[in-house]
Amino acid sequence: MSITLTWRYSGVGTKTGTAIGNFFADLKTLMDSKAGDANFRWEVQASSTGANPYYLWIRRKDASNGRILIVAYTSPPAGNNPSMFQTAPASNNPYVVWFPNGSAASPSNLSASSGSVSGDDTGTTLAGSISPISSTYSTNYVPFYFESEESIWFGWQNPASATVYHAAAGKLVVDGSDNAYDATWGGHAQSMHNFSVAGSVPFAWSGSGFTAGTAGFSCRVNDGGTLKLYFSAWSPSTNWANVTPSSTDIMTDTTNSKAWFCPEILLGQTKGEGFKFKLRQLGHGPGSTGPAAVYNTSGPVEAARQFQINTSGSSSAPWFTNFKL
Repeated sequence: MSITLTWRYSGVGTKTGTAIGNFFADLKTLMDSKAGDANFRWEVQASSTGANPYYLWIRRKDASNGRILIVAYTSPPAGNNPSMFQTAPASNNPYVVWFPNGSAASPSNLSASSGSVSGDDTGTTLAGSISPISSTYSTNYVPFYFESEESIWFGWQNPASATVYHAAAGKLVVDGSDNAYDATWGGHAQSMHNFSVAGSVPFAWSGSGFTAGTAGFSCRVNDGGTLKLYFSAWSPSTNWANVTPSSTDIMTDTTNSKAWFCPEILLGQTKGEGFKFKLRQLGHGPGSTGPAAVYNTSGPVEAARQFQINTSGSSSAPWFTNFKL
């Protein structure tokens, strides 16, 4: 059975430019700002923010096994390391990789066709595409992230607009018996502000392969040593989860200060498997009228926070919950 995660929100990072080096340097600056905060469990251990390949190498502060790599190339690497890629990665397009057993102080063989990247690449979930720098980090887009004991979800958004680019790594999904699984999430060209929009979910089911290294969305799960792709099983019908809180919406009781949240069920590409996984403590919830909106229980104790930084809020972005869905 999985542990119950506690999510921590980074706040909004600063922006120094729109180039690929700014993308990496600004996220590093944001993560470095939490170095002295014991509540935050992850840190940047090594980085390259000024030369190809660009990368951030992220570990837990207790130095336990597990490494997250965010990497991008301005030109195709000399080789495609099979611990990360199945084909040549697209240029100027960041990727995220999870090495659950990684222990190295910095990554190796990022441009080689073989060799360990993390010290122990066993169980790697391969690369998930984020989105081209020209989109992910265009004018006014800034980084933020949500981290827990076992995973990180990264976001990039212009606070004045709805679009939320995203990526994640760690134990992101759970099965019907509440066992957690390693996964990478590459939200290529998709926006989390459509998470609860009927017919427009950002990761609709597909029978396509989405080879690691191509520029396309993927949620790749290590299912007992086999890597499988998963997608949204369905979208909320008639936008029941895409409304502003009111006396009539089904996700809130404004009179009694209550709110409800629903899990996001995933469907893979294996015949007859059914609905094996759901996203872990991330799901549908009410709308909001401000950035990174919060619902508290008495105390106050934070119970849920929305994955978006739009100054006007969002009626359809997902929520991270500090309880199991």
